[in-house]
Amino acid sequence: MIKQEENTAQPEKTRTAENREEKKAAIAKEKEEPPVDAGKKIIVIVNQKPIVMRGKQSYMFVDIFDYIDFDTSRMQGSGIVTLVNGKDAQYTQELYNGDKIDVYWK
Repeated sequence: MIKQEENTAQPEKTRTAENREEKKAAIAKEKEEPPVDAGKKIIVIVNQKPIVMRGKQSYMFVDIFDYIDFDTSRMQGSGIVTLVNGKDAQYTQELYNGDKIDVYWK
């Protein structure tokens, strides 16, 4: 009977050691992989107000409409002026930290 107890005790120790190793591996993997919501953060100036854009690896001009209150569903002038650093903006133009953006109705 003593031998049986020793044999059953050994596998339990092995399982505990394996569990510890699995936990260590899981923790190491978490440290290597960035969180799902990780992304680049940039600050741009839109109509003279700083806007923090975060959650993506890169940003296009059109992304600013997710951050500002600008109603494009109703025309309020003869057209929309869109400038990045004083030049006409392209809607797919990449934005960078510190860009100065103007969006307004003519």
